[in-house]
Amino acid sequence: MSYIKQIRIIGFKKFEDTTIKFNENLNIIVGENEAGKSTIIEAINIVLNQLYKNADKSIIKEMININNYNEFKQNPTIEKLPKICIEIELELDKNIKNLKFSGLEYDFEDDSGENAKNGIVFKCELNEELIDIAQKIVEKGNIPYECYSFKWYTFSGSVYNSMMKTVKYLNINTSNVETNNTYNYYNKSLFNNKITDVDKITAKENYNQGIENLLNDEIFKIDDKRRFGINSKKVILENIINILEDEISIENKGSGMENFIKTEMALEKNSNNNVITIEEPENHLSYSNLRKMVNEIENKEEFSQIIITTHSSRIVSNLNLKNVILINNALPINFTDIDDKVAKYFEKSDDNKLLEFILAHKVILVEGNTEYILLPKFYEKVNKENIEKDNITVISASGLGYKNYIELAKLLHKDMAVITDNDKNIDKINEIKDFNKNESNIKIFTDNEINRWTIEVCIFYDNQDLLNEIISVEADAKYYFNGENYGQVLGKMLNNKTETAMELLDKDIKVPEYIKGALQWIKELS
Repeated sequence: MSYIKQIRIIGFKKFEDTTIKFNENLNIIVGENEAGKSTIIEAINIVLNQLYKNADKSIIKEMININNYNEFKQNPTIEKLPKICIEIELELDKNIKNLKFSGLEYDFEDDSGENAKNGIVFKCELNEELIDIAQKIVEKGNIPYECYSFKWYTFSGSVYNSMMKTVKYLNINTSNVETNNTYNYYNKSLFNNKITDVDKITAKENYNQGIENLLNDEIFKIDDKRRFGINSKKVILENIINILEDEISIENKGSGMENFIKTEMALEKNSNNNVITIEEPENHLSYSNLRKMVNEIENKEEFSQIIITTHSSRIVSNLNLKNVILINNALPINFTDIDDKVAKYFEKSDDNKLLEFILAHKVILVEGNTEYILLPKFYEKVNKENIEKDNITVISASGLGYKNYIELAKLLHKDMAVITDNDKNIDKINEIKDFNKNESNIKIFTDNEINRWTIEVCIFYDNQDLLNEIISVEADAKYYFNGENYGQVLGKMLNNKTETAMELLDKDIKVPEYIKGALQWIKELS
């Protein structure tokens, strides 16, 4: 299977010089808004499909890196003119029919043949033949966009001929409402990839002949020399290609189903797509259809290389964390080396906050509703500041799930405080102490006294008089928890954790010391 091994983006939009390595089958690109996810897809489109080949040169102003632009403006010289270079290294099937005619051949290799490289380069830079004209514009402090040229060539220096379709690439963009142009682009791409050259030629001949004969009747004559006819330049077959399902255009099936059907067709084995990019496949899809789409992608990834951009935790976790590429400040972090057990945990954990965790600046990880509800109030009480303002995210992970988040935090070098119960387990307390000795940006906080084994117990002991007043209990009721009688008030708190936490939100309660320590520590980290 032909696929993209890596892309290097220089001077294009957010990317000054960034290299992103791809997995052979599935890649899931995540990042904050404006992180550059769509720019990566656009860069692939520019190289493989020669996007902007016939575009007006004014588009360059939107393409160049802002830092390179500012550097030129500070010192306007020919040498400082912004440049764009996008390189895609490919793994290609040597038996591809049009490989020789595309200009793509393995000719960058050492004597052993082990370091063969193959790929396509796009360059947007000053046309040296127009340097005299450009110089006059540069002297005025302006960039001579009309003097730039777009060039595509292979690693060996040959001109790249995209018409040979050596690498068949299809982009599905669900992030915006489809226009006729983007819809037709998808139809044409799928038509060109799926239908053989012989069948396309036959279809075009039949179509052109039919169009030519359409207005041949006598009623369309104007006079002896003139008649009405069809302008064949305006009715090219590819421009009017449509896709029907049960004789209904998929364009008329609603945005969600349109996106689902497009993805399903693109992933079919006989669609002949080498590389498929899908931008935000979760858009317009219901929960059940998103699950179906995830299953489609999971089952068909062996037929094509799939590159997805997403804001969906379900897609990130269910399609295996090891396939994730995080774009952070235009720099990629690949999750390839994450432990298999960690990846499996998040795949099976249906209600996780994985993507929220990955994108968070600092994290406080808790293990229950009580902590999750009360943490923002506790933080403000301890630090005299709003937790959101300090860019700290609270995430709940039940039981020992926090250990999987710790592995992720290590990979991402993320600042994280874990607040957990000691569960009456002295070994757990000692294990936490040992862990904290060896970590600087991750710390685990728990109460060190066995009898203060969970947050409700700690809150009760620290605020007993107040809680005896505000927690209403039935006179003779006994509130057992795990078979033990902890008294009426604490017993009710343990059996009604969420209800009690909500009741305490507007009360001035003392914060347990171990939680106070966690909140002060995470606040102080730079």
